[in-house]
Amino acid sequence: MLPKSILPWTALLLLTGCASVSVKEPKQPKNIITLPTQKPDQIYVEPFSTKDAQFNVDREGAELATFKKDTACMLQDKLIKRLTELAPARAVSGQLPQTGWLIRGQFIRVNQGSRALRGIIGCGLGATKMETCVQVYDLSQSTTIPFLIFKTTGGSNAEPGAVLGAGPPDWITLGLVVAGTWNVVHGISEDAWRTAREIRNYLVTYCHNFD
Repeated sequence: MLPKSILPWTALLLLTGCASVSVKEPKQPKNIITLPTQKPDQIYVEPFSTKDAQFNVDREGAELATFKKDTACMLQDKLIKRLTELAPARAVSGQLPQTGWLIRGQFIRVNQGSRALRGIIGCGLGATKMETCVQVYDLSQSTTIPFLIFKTTGGSNAEPGAVLGAGPPDWITLGLVVAGTWNVVHGISEDAWRTAREIRNYLVTYCHNFD
């Protein structure tokens, strides 16, 4: 049996583990010039495009435009922080360097969900969602033809809310209530972290082919 002192943290880890982002539909375009054969010395990241993306959020007009821009910058920033574990990474816009890898992409869908439903009930109700399409370029070969394309999808998913913690006043109940409270405060920013992490993980796996 687990010691009571770690039960709430075990419950919290199990519950927050329900939130996830995954990579799907990876492919290499048929018109690739040459595939890379080694890890990049430098990675550049552009803000993801929000054009034609579905943003299901509680904003309109100028506020929505600002929200889209901020979300794109947020994902760019989190990607840069994650990608440094693979290679030095930095933001780029405008004129592109002649070497290194470039990551650009588009948002497909961003759902803000409901903080109240996530926090009180959870289990998919009020869930957040972030979906993107990612392209990776070898700048020494092309700035218009990516060598790798994939999509990411995921969000807060089936995390339980605090109502599921109702029960005897023990450590497990406390862990469930804490997890439900966490559902309220996190949202799209957490989805951006998860998305950045999975993009990094997928590229790390891709680079294993060079070993």
